[in-house]
Amino acid sequence: MGIGCADEVLQQLYQTWRTAESKAPQIFEEIHDNESDPRYIEAGKESNIALHAFLRKPLSSLQGILLKLRVACKFEDYMADALDPTCTLIRPRAIIAAMHDLENLTS
Repeated sequence: MGIGCADEVLQQLYQTWRTAESKAPQIFEEIHDNESDPRYIEAGKESNIALHAFLRKPLSSLQGILLKLRVACKFEDYMADALDPTCTLIRPRAIIAAMHDLENLTS
């Protein structure tokens, strides 16, 4: 994927968040599901800070926008909602359609 300097920073922020995000479940398993353990709480805070840094970063490419939309879909099960014929929500279908459009524009 050809990305500019600003989006290289975005990719770094994304990777920082993904690394921080993966720590919490590992710690949670180590501490036997104790949500009040300070290490688990700290891992959650680190992940949240990294996610917000990623989301606040201004973008300079369509690939960056696509990456942020993918993150949004990670937290909201938009794909399942969009594929569910009984779902009447517009947001999931609009987000998934926008993602597909961006994928077509950037490939």
